[in-house]
Amino acid sequence: MDADLPPSLLVRLVATTWLVFRRLVCFAGAIFFTAQLLSLVHRFVWMDEVFGPAKKELMGWERVETAAALAACIALFVFIGVVGVSISKSDPLLTYRDQKRRYGWRW
Repeated sequence: MDADLPPSLLVRLVATTWLVFRRLVCFAGAIFFTAQLLSLVHRFVWMDEVFGPAKKELMGWERVETAAALAACIALFVFIGVVGVSISKSDPLLTYRDQKRRYGWRW
């Protein structure tokens, strides 16, 4: 496939459909992990009212590690949803920039 030739209508349609599908799936995953993170924070704050500060201190670091892992998942899902991943090139941002130019995507 020659990169200098403009893509056909079918190729542009398939690429745009894949972009929309990828963003829907990844942003749904990011929303799910955001809800999990907010639930974790809510339970951590609520635990202080129910069990007192002593129990909160015992459970603190476990929750911080879990919150960090959830935040990393959110960032990964958003990055893959917006930029995507590339097997052929080392920099996914360059690949995304080339795809935007090739297919005429503004977003």
